[in-house]
Amino acid sequence: MGYYIRALPQKKKPPHWKVQFVTYKRKSILNPKAKKPKKEWDIPPERWPGLKFRSTMNLAQAKLRQQQLNSQLELRRQEERRKSIEVEQQTFDKKCSAYLPEIYKKEFENRYIFARSQERLKKSKHLSHW
Repeated sequence: MGYYIRALPQKKKPPHWKVQFVTYKRKSILNPKAKKPKKEWDIPPERWPGLKFRSTMNLAQAKLRQQQLNSQLELRRQEERRKSIEVEQQTFDKKCSAYLPEIYKKEFENRYIFARSQERLKKSKHLSHW
């Protein structure tokens, strides 16, 4: 997903390119072998200044700007994914610590689990089950 520059060599007036936004639908779980349908939207020249495109740019400059925009989009997606993973981790930690507070857990481990495992050379059954 992202911006794409299409060359228009047959066009008589500059610019000899146009800006499009291309998106792909995700594959469904039911049919993973299906091809991804692709959608393309032309971005009108009136919206180009907001994306920092100018009609005076040549094709190479427009493609360079397109790469910059796509890398910014990818960074945003990565940041959103990182935040969602962090939230999932926090909720998982809350679920796991809801039954036994951390202080009691450490005391239990020191007193019953690790104390018994230090007595024996092999790992104790208690430690492997814990």
